[in-house]
Amino acid sequence: TSQGYFFFCPDIIHEKENVGSSSLDCVIAGTQKIIDMGLIDSNKVALLGHSFGGYETAFIINHTNMFAAAVASGAITNLWSYYLSVGWNNLKPNMWRFGIEEWRLDGKTPFENPADFDRNSPLESVRQLEIPLLMWSGKEDNQVDWHQSIEYYLALRRLGKKSVLLLYPGENHVPTNPINQKDIFEKVMQWMDYYLKDEKRCSWIKKAME
Repeated sequence: TSQGYFFFCPDIIHEKENVGSSSLDCVIAGTQKIIDMGLIDSNKVALLGHSFGGYETAFIINHTNMFAAAVASGAITNLWSYYLSVGWNNLKPNMWRFGIEEWRLDGKTPFENPADFDRNSPLESVRQLEIPLLMWSGKEDNQVDWHQSIEYYLALRRLGKKSVLLLYPGENHVPTNPINQKDIFEKVMQWMDYYLKDEKRCSWIKKAME
C-alpha cells in the first residue's frame, strides 16, 4: 500500500474435490465486488500468491481474463508429480495433503481418479494462460519442491507464454537472506509497476519478454 497499490485478501471457501474452481469463484467474486465499488481500475489488477496461494494463483489465472499480471511463488503446479513427491521438511510423502487437507480429495489417487487431479491441476490448464506470470522459488525449498516451478516454467516457455522464473540458491520455502528478501521485493514491485503502472523502464523484464 505504501507503493500506491490497493491490496485485497479475499476469503476463500474451498469446495470438496473442487479446490481449484472454488478458489477461482471466490477470488473472482471478491475482486468483482471491489471493482463494482469503484475502488480500483478493472484493467490494472494483479494476483499474487505464495505456497498454496501460489497454487491458487497459478490455477486461477488460467481460467479468467480479470487480471493483467500475476506472481506465483513457491507454487504447487502439477498435482500428479506433487502427489508422488516427499516433503523433506517432515520426511513424509505429500499424499496426505490430498485427504482432508489442502486438496480435499478424501484420499483419492491419480491412478484411480485421474480426472480429479487433472481438473484441479494448474499444469492441465496452462495452455489457457494469457497474462504474464512471474515465478520465484528457493532452490533449497524442502516444503514445496522447486521443481514444481521448473515444470511450470518449462511448459510456459514451450507454449510461448510470457513468464519469468527466479531461483534463489540457499533459500528454503520462506527466504531468510536479507539480500534475497530485498531482491524479491524489488523484483515483484517492478513486475507490478511494469504491467499495472505502465512503467516500462525495467530492463530485465524487457529482455525476458523479448
